[in-house]
Amino acid sequence: MTLVFIIILALIAIGLLYIIINNYQSTKWYNKVIAIVVIIIIIAGIVAYSIKQSKFDTHVQNMQLAFERGSTLICSFNNQEIRVNKEDFRFLSTSLSFVGKDKLQGYIIDLQRCTKIIPPSTDVEPTESAVIRD
Repeated sequence: MTLVFIIILALIAIGLLYIIINNYQSTKWYNKVIAIVVIIIIIAGIVAYSIKQSKFDTHVQNMQLAFERGSTLICSFNNQEIRVNKEDFRFLSTSLSFVGKDKLQGYIIDLQRCTKIIPPSTDVEPTESAVIRD
């Protein structure tokens, strides 16, 4: 939906620019100023949307990658913090959400609501070769 809106705004900006260029001498100065301000606002809106979308895409990639690598995500669900991990949830890439398994069946958590990443624990005892001796 927002992509369609951006395309429409871009077409309007291109149309205004075309009108300004074609009627440069016959258009009054205040019409030119108004058209240029509208074009600048449209371009600024497109840039702002692109930056916001880029941040969202980066967040989604980071959360998805962390989940797939075995990290636990802290997510908000019904004003509660829930720990989302591979043991209890499945990730649906089509809807960018986590769906509960077994005892958490019925839980559907949107990836956007995940804020923290807890790396997987290393419960492995150090081996003899990993211990540093003086």
